[in-house]
Amino acid sequence: MKKILLTSIVFLSFIFIGTNHIYAKTEEDILAKSKEMIEINDKKYRFKGEFIKQIEKYLDKYEVTEEECDIVLTNVEEIINTLKETNTIEWNELSKENQTKITELVSDISIKTSIKATLTQDGILTVYEDNGEEFTKISNILEERAEKEKKEEEQSTTPTFILVGGAALLALTFMTRKVIKTN
Repeated sequence: MKKILLTSIVFLSFIFIGTNHIYAKTEEDILAKSKEMIEINDKKYRFKGEFIKQIEKYLDKYEVTEEECDIVLTNVEEIINTLKETNTIEWNELSKENQTKITELVSDISIKTSIKATLTQDGILTVYEDNGEEFTKISNILEERAEKEKKEEEQSTTPTFILVGGAALLALTFMTRKVIKTN
């Protein structure tokens, strides 16, 4: 009877805690989230490489608990949802209400975790060291991924065009020499 009661209590606590809390969030989850594509208004965005490097640098330097990771990821997801709802990533295109909401979510992270950060009225994110000194300051942390991928595709196809063009020129030269020798 005690086993059934204990099993029931454990089962009920999992139901009340929710599945999000069964699996603890880790620093790796934060890094994975920072590398995900975000689709807003039919365009794909991602965090800038500079911002991802700063996240990696911060996580290498400071220990972030599983509970803190969960808070960060929950708030970041809420920020992303707000941007999706407004169909913009531009700070100055957000309503004052949404700017306030995002600023409060960043403040919530600072209040509930050891990660101290602020977001200014201009949309500049500042993260601080444990001693209160500035760790990093970043604005415009998202970039349109499609543009970057397009540039990478153009850069990767340029050598192919040069190679094919060079091979065609070389083949034409050999064919011309062969024609000249036979005549």
